[in-house]
Amino acid sequence: MTALRERVVCCPCCEYRPRPEDRWSCLPRCGTTWHTFWTAGVCPGCGLAWPLTQCPACGRVSPHRAWYREPVGDDVPEEETSATPPVSEPVAADA
Repeated sequence: MTALRERVVCCPCCEYRPRPEDRWSCLPRCGTTWHTFWTAGVCPGCGLAWPLTQCPACGRVSPHRAWYREPVGDDVPEEETSATPPVSEPVAADA
């Protein structure tokens, strides 16, 4: 029996894989802080579907959908995979 493989979430620019402790903010809209990949880029505070996501590692902004990839070879799926749409800006972990 073949195991189902989930999509891998990583920055399309630097390959950074979001960690569970990473957070993004809905700015300048409602100010909610959340993990954008747990909601497929939709702010839980105001419902805005962010089309772009900024990488907390390299700082580059790219389309949210570009972060979702099909697993290749030995890729190990991250917890925060599942949806596909758009997103937001990272905030400091201590914020």
